[in-house]
Amino acid sequence: MSLFAGMERSEYQDVLRAVGRLLDIEGLRRCRLIEHKGSLILQARLASRPQRGFETYLLTDEDIQALLRDAYRRRGTGQLGESPLVRPAEAVAARPEPMRAPKQSAPLFGSLEDAGYQGVLRATGRLMDREGFHQFRLIEQDAGIVLQVRRRHNWLRAFETYLLPEEDLLALLRDGLARRGTGVLGPIPA
Repeated sequence: MSLFAGMERSEYQDVLRAVGRLLDIEGLRRCRLIEHKGSLILQARLASRPQRGFETYLLTDEDIQALLRDAYRRRGTGQLGESPLVRPAEAVAARPEPMRAPKQSAPLFGSLEDAGYQGVLRATGRLMDREGFHQFRLIEQDAGIVLQVRRRHNWLRAFETYLLPEEDLLALLRDGLARRGTGVLGPIPA
């Protein structure tokens, strides 16, 4: 799998957790992630300025490796830290504030706000690892996360599309908390 080329060990849950941390630090919302040729295309809106539209970033394999190294270094510290994301040039340029009050950003699926993107994307990645998914597209919508994936051993098949509503994401988060430290990806043994 080209996304993990050159990495000693990695899984989607680790990669998506690191990207989720980045989204949390940057205050980004309404994310879209697309795996493409060993990189991730990330689109999101600034929570503080949702009217500006989506900003697009390319996270190369090297960027992802750096995010993972930083995530592994921070593991267990409880710190979000500083963002390694470099804003596009147009985002850095000073823009006048709108005369009207800015719209509030939609919360991250209401009851999942406390988990943040780091928790929600990690849980989604764990599901992808368990099911043998790869080459994914992830789109946050009001109804939940739309996940388009292919199976690892079916390159020629079309993308499968799933909707992960808030209830399913909560179940994945609870399951992940129950297994923390067990190293188990599949169903919890009885």
